[in-house]
This record gives sequence, structure tokens and C-alpha cells, in this order.
Amino acid sequence: MNYPLLTLARLNADIYKKLEKADSYGCDSIEVYNVENERFAFLTSGEDLIVVICGSNDKPDWLENISFVFPVRWNDFLAHRGFVQGVGNILPKVMVKIANCKRVVVSGHSAGAAKSSLIAHYLYTQHYQVQLVTFACPKHFSKFAKKVRNMLPQIHVKGSDDIVPSLLFVTYRDILGQYIILDGVGHSMRDIQNALSRKGLC
Repeated sequence: MNYPLLTLARLNADIYKKLEKADSYGCDSIEVYNVENERFAFLTSGEDLIVVICGSNDKPDWLENISFVFPVRWNDFLAHRGFVQGVGNILPKVMVKIANCKRVVVSGHSAGAAKSSLIAHYLYTQHYQVQLVTFACPKHFSKFAKKVRNMLPQIHVKGSDDIVPSLLFVTYRDILGQYIILDGVGHSMRDIQNALSRKGLC
């Protein structure tokens, strides 16, 4: 499943405020959830499920971001404590929704990208057909699950002027996959969306 990159970028920008109707994203339905400071959305298109996870949007989110000391075990690797805790509020809803779908795209921006990565890696180990697409993803693994990181289909988009994906360089490591680097672009999801549009990347 290759959901349009530009549409995913638009979804990740829109989720910070208000998503449009499902058909404006080429989908059949849309559901938005706010659970324990986690904001995320499910969109369906036929038998496909698109999961979009919002990045940091308030003070509790930023407190979660700095909870990186003493990584915790997630699946079969170690990861950022705050992001793992956030995923715990999202994954149960994902597992209910995924029951009626064959393919899944998981996507997010910033902290939402890190949580998307954790969820996508988990779904992959459970033998779901999953694709990961992140925007401005911070480092969040300290010990990799090598088989998963090499085989999970994943695309990571970031701006050349964005420092967030380079933070925590001692404790955490880069995730692998295809990278798209946007020259002169910072951390803003709307700026990333506009840059992809200008480049005609879809």
C-alpha cells in the first residue's frame, strides 16, 4: 500500500487543529480521538487503515518528550520512555480498528512520528501488512530490532534545517529506511507540506 505522501503530509499538518471531511483526503471515513493527551485519527479507504498521530501540542506533551532518561523495553528493543508511554494510550484503539482492515499506514509528525514508528514496528512483528511514513521524526530507539528495522517499509521526511531529528544523539540512534531531505526547511509540519507540494512529490 502506497498512500500519497502529499496527502499524508496534509493530514499530519491538519490534525494539529481540525481535519477536513474524509473524502477530501480520498478516504471513506474518519475518526478523531483524544485520549490522555494523545490526539490521533483513523481514516479508512476500502480495506486500508491510515493512522495519523499528532505531535506535541501542549505542556504535557513536552513533559513526555523529555522523559528520555532510562529507556524502557518496547517489543524486543529499548526505546524512549515518554513515547512508549504515549503509545500505550493509542495502541489499544489501533488494535480494535485494525481487525477489519488488511493493510495499514502509520504516520506522524515529530513526537507523533516517534510513536508512529513504535506502533508500526509492533504491528510488523505481529505480521500485519504495514507501512511507516514519518515527518521530522526524533530519535527514539537505543537498541534496534534489526530484522524489523531492515524489512519494514518506511519513508522518513525531514527538513535540512530541522534540529529535532538530530537531538539525543548520544542515547538514541537514527531509524533506517528511505529518507527525503527538504533543503531549507525546519520543523514545522505545514512548512514540510508546502515544500513537498513545491517539489511535486506525491
